[in-house]
Amino acid sequence: MEAKVESNVEDNNLGSILEGVEDKMGHGLMFADIIEVGKKLNALVDTGASDLFMSEGAALKLGLNIENESSRIKTVNSESVLIKGVPKGKNLQLGGWTG
Repeated sequence: MEAKVESNVEDNNLGSILEGVEDKMGHGLMFADIIEVGKKLNALVDTGASDLFMSEGAALKLGLNIENESSRIKTVNSESVLIKGVPKGKNLQLGGWTG
């Protein structure tokens, strides 16, 4: 029963996050405006993703300090790849949600 309650909480959080976002459709994909380190960006929304990702170039343009990490990521129909690192101490704003 506990897992079901936790799942409902996650669904409610996602709903409240996306509620205040103006979505933009393109080729069947949903894009949303986000704010990262005070800069407004347009991002692809993947409601099934467990983590957020950006290119190394985008991180550099935003001035994010990346802590090196030796983790790997794998997406559908692809080989796993090393990540460059993880930004620490920065918040992302999506609609009325900040985290």
